[in-house]
Order: sequence, then structure tokens, then C-alpha cells
Amino acid sequence: MKEKYKTKVISDVHLGIRNSRVKELVKFLKKHRCEKLILNGDIIDGWQLKRSGEWKKKHIKFFRIIMKAIERQKTKVIYLRGNHDDFLSEVIPFEIGKFSIAV
Repeated sequence: MKEKYKTKVISDVHLGIRNSRVKELVKFLKKHRCEKLILNGDIIDGWQLKRSGEWKKKHIKFFRIIMKAIERQKTKVIYLRGNHDDFLSEVIPFEIGKFSIAV
């Protein structure tokens, strides 16, 4: 049975860097449900992706887990832009359903 929390906060994942712990994070997200998920900046490392990073299937899997939580568990997701994902400033503020990106 999955554990359920009111709010979870995830920060500094840095998708795009070589040693991102995204696989462990996906396992955690699969085991723990929540009503609200706050992605507290630097989830994507746009700086590294511009230099030499690589977008991989495991990064897509991370966002699929997030989207499934929104759809199946009605989780509200708030993505707060950090300095490494500053490229999001081109689309914020953004909101669609239970997913929003903010400064």
C-alpha cells in the first residue's frame, strides 16, 4: 500500500546532469502519494543541457509519473522555477488543470 502525505517538496533534481538521482526519485514517487507536490526549483538543469547534457528516457519517466499523479490521484503540482531552469521564465506564469509553473 502506498503511503499518502498532504504535501511533498522536491528540490534540485537537476535533470540533465550525469549524476542526477532521477531513478531513485521515480521509485520514491511511485511509493508515496500526496495531495500537493511542490517542485521547488532546479528540477531541470537547463544550463547543463545547453552545454553538454542529455535528455534521457529516465527524465521523461519522471514527468510521466508526475502526470499520472495528477490524473489518477488528483495531485496538485506546483513547479517553482529555480536558477538552473530559468528558461521556464519564457512560459510563466503557466497553469493547466492541476499543474502550474510559477516564479
